[in-house]
Amino acid sequence: MMSEEKSVRMSLFGIALILLLAFSPLVNAQQNTVSATILTEWVDDGNGNLTHGYRIILSESLTFSELEEISVTIEHVDAEGDLVDNWALDWTGGNNTELALVINSTLNWKDSITLEVFQTGCCSPSTLIGSRTIQVTIWNEPLSDHEITRVTNWDMLHSSNELSDSQSWDLSFIGQGWQQRTGDVLESNELGSGTLGIEESTEGGDGEIALFLWLDTVWLNETILGMNLQSQTFEMRGNGTISVNTSEDGIITEIDGDVVNSYIIRSLNQGIVEEQLRIEANGGLSINGDGGGESIEANGTLALLLIETHDLDGERLLSNTEFEGTADMSLSGDDYQMDLDINQIISRERWENGQLHSSLNRIQGDGAFDFAEQDENGSSMTVNATVYDFFQETVNGEKTGDRIHVDGTFTGDVNGDFGTVRDIVATNHTQANSTGDEFNVNVIFTETWLNLSGIGNNPFDMEAIHNKTWEYEAPQEHWDNRTVRLRWNSMEGGEPSEGDEFPERSPIQNNLTPPEVESVVGDLDITRETGISPAELMVGDRLDLLSSEIMHLSVTATQTGIVNRDGHTIPVTHWTGTYGNEGSAFGAVINEGVLAGLITEVSRNVSLDLGDGESAVFEETQSLSRVLSPSIITESENTPPSVVSVSIREGNLLNENGNIAHLEVTISDPDWNVRSVEADFSVGDLDLGTIVLNDIGLDGDISIHDEKFTAMIEYSGTFSGDADVQINVEDDWVTVDIVSTIFVQNRLPRVTSLDFSPQSVNRGDLTTVTISAEDSSGVSSVGVDTTEWGGNITLLDLVDGVWIGEIVVPMNIPSGNQILPVRVQDGDGGNGITTVYGNGEQLQALYILNEGPAVSNLTFYDEGTITTELDIPSSGTNYYTMTATVTDLDPITIVQAKLGVLAPPGESENWVSMRDDGQGVDAIANDGIWSVEVEVRPWVPSTAVVEVRGIDQQLAQTPISDRSFTVDLGTSSGGENGGGQAVLEGASQTWLILGVIGLFLVAAIVGLTLWIRSGGLRDMISTPEDPWN
Repeated sequence: MMSEEKSVRMSLFGIALILLLAFSPLVNAQQNTVSATILTEWVDDGNGNLTHGYRIILSESLTFSELEEISVTIEHVDAEGDLVDNWALDWTGGNNTELALVINSTLNWKDSITLEVFQTGCCSPSTLIGSRTIQVTIWNEPLSDHEITRVTNWDMLHSSNELSDSQSWDLSFIGQGWQQRTGDVLESNELGSGTLGIEESTEGGDGEIALFLWLDTVWLNETILGMNLQSQTFEMRGNGTISVNTSEDGIITEIDGDVVNSYIIRSLNQGIVEEQLRIEANGGLSINGDGGGESIEANGTLALLLIETHDLDGERLLSNTEFEGTADMSLSGDDYQMDLDINQIISRERWENGQLHSSLNRIQGDGAFDFAEQDENGSSMTVNATVYDFFQETVNGEKTGDRIHVDGTFTGDVNGDFGTVRDIVATNHTQANSTGDEFNVNVIFTETWLNLSGIGNNPFDMEAIHNKTWEYEAPQEHWDNRTVRLRWNSMEGGEPSEGDEFPERSPIQNNLTPPEVESVVGDLDITRETGISPAELMVGDRLDLLSSEIMHLSVTATQTGIVNRDGHTIPVTHWTGTYGNEGSAFGAVINEGVLAGLITEVSRNVSLDLGDGESAVFEETQSLSRVLSPSIITESENTPPSVVSVSIREGNLLNENGNIAHLEVTISDPDWNVRSVEADFSVGDLDLGTIVLNDIGLDGDISIHDEKFTAMIEYSGTFSGDADVQINVEDDWVTVDIVSTIFVQNRLPRVTSLDFSPQSVNRGDLTTVTISAEDSSGVSSVGVDTTEWGGNITLLDLVDGVWIGEIVVPMNIPSGNQILPVRVQDGDGGNGITTVYGNGEQLQALYILNEGPAVSNLTFYDEGTITTELDIPSSGTNYYTMTATVTDLDPITIVQAKLGVLAPPGESENWVSMRDDGQGVDAIANDGIWSVEVEVRPWVPSTAVVEVRGIDQQLAQTPISDRSFTVDLGTSSGGENGGGQAVLEGASQTWLILGVIGLFLVAAIVGLTLWIRSGGLRDMISTPEDPWN
C-alpha cells in the first residue's frame, strides 16, 4: 500500500516537474520580449511655447489586457536637485504600440527628467522594460566644462525694398570658431576674414551708394549665462572701395574712392544694441551733364571722405562727416564757356549726443567766363570776364563768409565794362525786423556796375548801371526767410533809386535737426537657432528650437554614427531639420560623454521673410575641428584614476584639537579629468564625517592642479594611533575607493599657567616655579629642563592641583628673557617638552640679569716678548703692545682702554678701541684676548694707571671697580736711552715744568720783536688805498 502511494506521489511530482519545465520558457519569453523606447516630443504647442511631451514606443504590439499592465513613472528634478514634480501614469490614451503623453511642467536648463516603464501581471515583482534619464541643456551647448574649436564658413544677405528705395548688404565669412564653458558661463568666438558688400539707393531712386570691403578681421563673440544671451559683439575691419552715383536734372555726379580705414562694430549687451561705424576714403569725383545745347563737366580730387557714427540703445551718440577736395569745372553752351577752379571744398559736421558740436562748410575758387550774343538784326557782342574770387563759408551752422569779385568787358556793337563786388562788411549787428524784434545779423554789401564806352545805335538797349545794396541777413543757415532788412541805392539809365524794406515774417526760426539712427548692418541680429534640447539625442527624438527671435528649427533625430575628430572616435546622432517653410538644416550631434549635445557638423540654408519688405538669406557650414579640453570625451577613452599616497603634511594629526593639520591625497590621473576627491572618516575611529579635498589653492592647498588634493582637518577626540580613512576619487566616468591609514599622535599635556618667584634673577640664584597643566588622561609629571645651558631636569611636586619646585639658574644661561622648556607627561605615558601654552603662545620668560664683561690678565709685550716693566726713554718713544683677556656670557661688542700717559699725545683721557681680529698688533683673531699699542715717552711718571672696559650686546659694561690697572715704569737697563729718574735728579718735577714754560716765553718774545722790526706789523695793518711811504 505504501509502495503504491509512493508511486502515485512520484508520478504526480514528475508531471508537475514536466509542466514547470514546459511553461518556464514561455514565462521567461514573456518577460524578455517586450521593451519600451522613450523619445522626446518637445515641440511647439502652436502658440510659440514648448510642449513637455514624450512618446513611448513598445517593441511589439500588445493586447488591451496586456496594455493595462503597463505603467509609467516620471520624475522631474531641477538644477538644484529639488523635486519639481513626479507622476505615475498608465497606458490610457495609447494604442497597441505607442503612447504619447504631455507633462504639466516647464523644462529649464540643467533639469533632469527620469522616465521608467514597468510591466506588471506577467511576473512578480514588476519588470522594468524601459528607462531613460535626460539631462536638459541648450542646443550645441554641452553641460560639462569644455573648450573646442571649429571651422566656419557662412554667407548672409540682408535686403530691404520700399517703393523706390532699397538697401542690401552681403557678408561672407571664413574662419575658425572657439567655444569654452566654465561653470554656467559659455563663451564663443569666431575669428576670420571675409567680404562685405553694401548697396543702398538714395531717396527717390535717383542715386546709389555702393561699398565693398575686403575684411581682414571678422570677429563674432558671444557670452551666454545659463540660458540667456548676455552679450554679443560683431566686429568687421578692412579696406576696399566706395562709390556714390546720383542723377538729378540730367546731371550725373560720381564719387569713386578707396577705403583705407574702416570698421563696423555691432554689440548686444543685456538687450541693448550698440553700433559703431567708421569709413575713411579718398579718391576722385566727376560731374557730367548734357542737354539743351549745354554741357557741364567737372573733375576733382577727393582728399578725405570720413564717416563716423556711434549709436547706443536707439540714440545717436556721435555723427561725424568730413569731406575735403578740389575740382576743376567747365560749363559750355553754343555761345558761352565758363571755367572755374575750385581750390578748396570743405564740409565737416560733428554731432555729439544729439547736439551740434562743430561744423564747417567752405568753398573757394576763381575762374573766367566768355560768351557771345547776337540779335536778329545781326548785331553782336562778346563778353569776357574774370572771377577773381568767390568764397562761401559757414561755421557751426552760421554764415561767416560770402564774397565774390567779378570784372569783365564787352565789345562789338556795344563796348563797355561791368563788375560785381560782394562781401560781409559787419557781423553781430543788431537789427530790428518788421515787427520790431531785434536779431544779430550779418550786413552783406553788394556793388554792381555796368559802364558803356561806345554804344553805336545801342542794338541791345543797354543802359549804364551802378547799384549798391545792403542785406541785413540772419547768419543761421537753417532758418528760412533770413533777410531782415534790405536797403539799396542805385542808378540805372541816369535815374536814381533809393529804398529801405523790412520783409514780413523774417526771419523764420527753425531748430537744427540732429541725425537719425540708421543701422548700417540692418536690424538683423546675427544669431543661429537655439533652444532647450536633451544632452543625449536619441534616434526618433523630435524637438523644436524656439528661443531665437527669427530662426525656429524643427529637429528630428534620424540615425546614429561615428565621426573622427582630433584623434577622437566620437559617437553621434544624425539629424535633419526645417525652418518652417523657409529653409532646412542637417548635421550630427555628440550623443555620449562630457561633450554630449555638441554639434560636430552642420549645414544651414535658410531664407527669412522679415516683413516690411525685408528679407535675409543665411547659408553656413560648420565642423568641429579640435577638442582642447577635456582630453577624454567618452568612457572608452578613460583611464581610471589611482591614489598614490595619503599623508598628513605636518607628519601627524594631534588629538584633543592639538593642531590644524592638512590631509594630502596625491592622485595619478593621466586623463586629468578628476572631478572630486573625498575623505570618509566614518570607516575608522575618527568621527570627522566626509571631507571634500581640493586642488585649486584653497583650504591650505599650496599648488594649483599638481594632483595633490588638500583639506584642513582638526580632531577633538582622544583616540591615538593608526586610524582608517576611505578615499573616494571620482572622474567623469568612474569612482575609485581605497582605505588608507593616518597616524593620530597623543597630544602633550597643555601648560595653562607658569610663574617664577622671583621673576628677575642672577646666574646661580634660586627661583621657585609654579606650573598648572591639564590633559584629558591626566598629568603624571612636570619638570623644568635647563640642560641646554649646563643645568639639569628639575621635577616639580604636585601641591593642591599645581606643580611647584625650586630650580638653580645655570651659570651659562644668557642674560635677558629666557624661555625655560617644560617637560610634561600624561596619564597614558605620552611625554615631551614644550615651550608654549596650550593656546600656542610662548611660556612666561625668566629674566636673567646681565653682568658686564670681566677683564683680566693685563699683559705687555715688547716685540712679542712679555715684559713686566716699561722702560722710560731719555728721548724718543718706546712702543709696547698691551693685551687683556675679556670674557662675558653675552656677545662682546667692543673693548676699550683709557691709557692715560701711555696714550698718544692728546688722547690720554679718551677711550681707545682695542681689537681681537688678528689685525695690527693683535696676534690671534677671536681668542678673547684684546690688544692695543701703548707709548712710553720721556719725563712720564714711574707709575701709570690704565683702564680697560668691555661692553656686551646688552650694553652692560665692566664694573668701574674692576677696570683699573697700575703699571710700573722704569729706566732702560743700559742707560742708552737716558731719561727716567736720571733726568729729574736734583730738581723737582714742578720747577722743571716751569722752566720749560719760561724757555718757551723767552723764545716767543724774541721772535715777536724781530717780526715787528722787519715790517711785519706794518704789512699787516696797511691797506692798498693808503700805503705807507
